[in-house]
Amino acid sequence: MSVNALIIDDEKALQEIISEVLRHMRIDSVTVGSGEQALQVCADDNNRFSVIFLDMNMPGMDGDETYLKLKEILPGTPVIFMSGYDMLPEIEKLQPTAAYAFLKKPFTMSQLMETTRSILG
Repeated sequence: MSVNALIIDDEKALQEIISEVLRHMRIDSVTVGSGEQALQVCADDNNRFSVIFLDMNMPGMDGDETYLKLKEILPGTPVIFMSGYDMLPEIEKLQPTAAYAFLKKPFTMSQLMETTRSILG
């Protein structure tokens, strides 16, 4: 079974870094720059993701709203929330229905790899 990730972040450089680290872990990824784009990608039934990386602070549809809509489309998909701010209390209020983790930006490659491994089991 192939493992694939959806990376949702408005910072192109960070998308590329995460994607590259995941590639080294043999995880394919799809990158998008907004919540709206993520919903379009997930509306395609062929896109089923093993894990979602979600930036909480984006212009337009923020991380909270994106998460709540994604949860309806992909219930049970683990989510790694990302932010430069400590957003754990806000994330817990969203009541994640699947496994979740929080990565505070800036994070190291080893933190990214460790968090990804732990969320995927």
